[in-house]
Amino acid sequence: MEYFLILGNIPNVMLSKSKPAKIDDVFIEQMIERCYSVDQYVKVSNSGYFYAQLKYGEYTYRNRSGTFTEEKKLRPLKSIFHKLINRHLSFEHEGHSYFYSSGSWRVYRLED
Repeated sequence: MEYFLILGNIPNVMLSKSKPAKIDDVFIEQMIERCYSVDQYVKVSNSGYFYAQLKYGEYTYRNRSGTFTEEKKLRPLKSIFHKLINRHLSFEHEGHSYFYSSGSWRVYRLED
């Protein structure tokens, strides 16, 4: 079964224009560290309204109760984002959408 069918939010045009991406634990770890310490962001969302975002050390998330911003240490943030990325198999980082489809990670440049 292909994961993009499960995710439901990956249009065919996005899939056709995407390129292979090498996403592993090291990539995710370094990305989270950069988003914690420099002006970069990572955003993980479900197929709908809820999301978690880390930008320049600021952790923001939206759930059923509303939108919240918290300060957290790097170690718990690494755990949170690793789990979210592995659960949703997609994330946005610096103008690119990364998603898991047909057994491999893909990347697509988001339109401005």
